Amino acid sequence: MTQGLTERLKKIAERSERKLPALTDIRRGLHRHPEAGWTEFRTTGVVVNRLRELGYRVETGSACVHPDAVRGWPEDAVVRESRAQAGDLARDIEVPGAVGILERGDGPTVALRFDMDATEVSESDDPAHPPVAQGFASGRPAVMHACGHDAHVTIGLGAAELLAEDPDWRGRVKLLFQPAEEGGRGAHPMVEAGVVDDADYFACLHMGGPTLPLGEVALEATHFLSSVKMEARFRGVASHAGGAPERGRNALLAACQATLALHSLPRNGQGATFVNVGVLNAGTGTNVVPSDALMKYEVRGGTDEICELMEEGARRCLSGAATLQGVEVETEITGRTIGAKSDNEMKDHLAWIAGSSPVDFRVHDARPLGGGEDATYFMRRVQERGGKSLYFLLGGSTPTGHHTSTFDVDERALAHGAMLMAGMVLRLTGSGA
Repeated sequence: MTQGLTERLKKIAERSERKLPALTDIRRGLHRHPEAGWTEFRTTGVVVNRLRELGYRVETGSACVHPDAVRGWPEDAVVRESRAQAGDLARDIEVPGAVGILERGDGPTVALRFDMDATEVSESDDPAHPPVAQGFASGRPAVMHACGHDAHVTIGLGAAELLAEDPDWRGRVKLLFQPAEEGGRGAHPMVEAGVVDDADYFACLHMGGPTLPLGEVALEATHFLSSVKMEARFRGVASHAGGAPERGRNALLAACQATLALHSLPRNGQGATFVNVGVLNAGTGTNVVPSDALMKYEVRGGTDEICELMEEGARRCLSGAATLQGVEVETEITGRTIGAKSDNEMKDHLAWIAGSSPVDFRVHDARPLGGGEDATYFMRRVQERGGKSLYFLLGGSTPTGHHTSTFDVDERALAHGAMLMAGMVLRLTGSGA
């Protein structure tokens, strides 16, 4: 089997390199039209159309995203605008997200995940920024692909084509194109829809950071941060700020006191902790005591248990600030991420593929992720049902780092990623004998 698979990996790598111009075009089209979480109607349409062209059976809507598990759904006006911008591509898309399924007879089921959403960052207009210089910079204000998800989707479509062209593997592949990774919102509804309940293996990748150049692979991403994303609405009583301030109940002041309290939460000696208040909106005029305030914040922990303690502390901070100002506060969880661990068996498979391919990869055992990731929900569900999971990092990002206005990827990594993902399917299905 080993000799046969080595030869097939060589052919897959050659085919993937030949597809690089087409993959580059796909990635640039996605980069030009970024969509934030739960608005990826155009991206989903692009994915669905291409998968169907390749012969995949495609599931969308409630078949792959459980509506009761959706968190952080945008306002109706935002959804309508996103649908309008997507045009015909959104015609049959009930909710962003898609699963492409291809079967080749009896064999294991391999699920591969690719996230689709962009980040709420304004892209640099510096003429030296490659997307600007080459004419594919974001066409939407305050939204850009600053985390490489445009590359992830492209890699997924590249792997889909490589697998569709190969008639000899046996089993079933499920390609999961996930919405709303940012904020930890999209994976859980897909898990609750059962998309990986039949998976024997699960794998996903992420474009690595500045310390992982093109041609390098980290077999495992580690140090996932558990997180909870929250919205808090403070409701008080408006009054004249000069004539009758004593009649008012200041929602803005309560929110500000809660902000300071949140950032004063005691840290945990057993692991990392983080707090951030990212949005605070309140008030209608300089002479009116604010009756409403909206706060968006998150807490993170190095483990699920530490994150839960931070979440409990945060709720106490909000409740105390509300009580002090005589206002009410309501909270809503808008996203959550959990921790997970890749299986060594899967790391060994990837190491063999990277080492046997004609690409001269430099392989690292592990690298810290440096943040949260909701693909961990897929990983855990597969592991809980007896399967194996893997989350790895692929070199090829620019030195500025993720979530920055000048983030970009080395597009040669698109061919590398498609080859590695397709190679994982061949390896895990026992192909190449």
